[in-house]
Amino acid sequence: MDDKEGTKTLAVNLQQVTVKDAPFLYRLLENRPSEANISHKDMPDFHKHMDFIMSRPYRFWAILIHDGKKVGSVYLTHKWEVGIQILQEYWGCGMAQGAMLALIQMFGKGRYLANIAPGNVRSRKFFRNLGFDKIQETYEYNC
Repeated sequence: MDDKEGTKTLAVNLQQVTVKDAPFLYRLLENRPSEANISHKDMPDFHKHMDFIMSRPYRFWAILIHDGKKVGSVYLTHKWEVGIQILQEYWGCGMAQGAMLALIQMFGKGRYLANIAPGNVRSRKFFRNLGFDKIQETYEYNC
């Protein structure tokens, strides 16, 4: 992984998600900018959110810890898709890059994917700067 803009990287610890993390994960979801949403249009209620957590939807899902504080989350799907979400007060601090480095340390070098909503300019730039290449556009049709 190569950061082409010289963004600093902060070390983060990964703490596997448990049910106790549900309120923090819900807060992250509530604060996600609308342009970042791909999988849902409406905010789920807390009960649906708990059901999602309990379904263990990912290969790996962790809370990002920096200086003893929860600062975000990272997941890796069964198809090797990466999702990173950072509390807004920590944007630009190198947490997301730290999360990606920690994932690679844990799972090894290989092919990682990032699905990004078209309006999420910040994430597109972040992954491009890490050396990710755009490989597709996906379109949705609901009838």
